[in-house]
Amino acid sequence: TQQLILTIQGLSIHESTLFNGLLYQILTSKSYLCSKKIRSCLYFTISLAGDYTIEDLDHIETESQMFKWIQNTAERITKQILEYTCLHNGGLILCQKVIHPSVKMKLREYGIDTIDRLGRQYTPYLCYLTDSQEPWTHLEVRHEAFR
Repeated sequence: TQQLILTIQGLSIHESTLFNGLLYQILTSKSYLCSKKIRSCLYFTISLAGDYTIEDLDHIETESQMFKWIQNTAERITKQILEYTCLHNGGLILCQKVIHPSVKMKLREYGIDTIDRLGRQYTPYLCYLTDSQEPWTHLEVRHEAFR
């Protein structure tokens, strides 16, 4: 966890307050997104890194095969997310766990921002900021769903 201390000139230290939350830095070129009233958002509670539990390990014998399997899974994840064209040029993907770096790069090409490794503690803040509903249950999604 990283802390950021913001100071406001002229205020007494007795007027300081500590807030839990999330500070997300965006590029100056994308600052127009802050003023958008509606921003499409997808929220994932599963890993988007392609590192699901592999049920059939018999076909994976080497590290390079494992890398290739994870890379193929990441490509399928990217393809499925990109089908949501409402996310292009200003959408946001939120993930409680990890998003594979190649997925992040490809989504960035389409103007989709990503925030990962959020953990459960930041969910209420992001739901408030994005006006989305907090997930009530956490369902395991089998890796076959991304085939």
